[in-house]
Amino acid sequence: MRGMTLWSLLLLANLVVAISVVYVKHSHQMMFKQIQEQRQTYHHLQTDWGRLLLEQGTLAAYVRVEQEAVRRLRMHRPDPSKVNLLSP
Repeated sequence: MRGMTLWSLLLLANLVVAISVVYVKHSHQMMFKQIQEQRQTYHHLQTDWGRLLLEQGTLAAYVRVEQEAVRRLRMHRPDPSKVNLLSP
């Protein structure tokens, strides 16, 4: 009778450990999948950031700003004879 109780207890403990191993393995796989997705998102964001920095450099270039000022705002350089320089 005592041997049967010990076997039942060992069987129950073995079952609990087996279920725990399956749960931990599944959790590990889900976390690994999330890490991979986050790495992929990070890579895409880094690529976009680099592209935006290049675009910002292009749009902020002096020549580009001057062209847009002339085209959109109809701004022109003043005639040098009409420029007055003030000294402090």
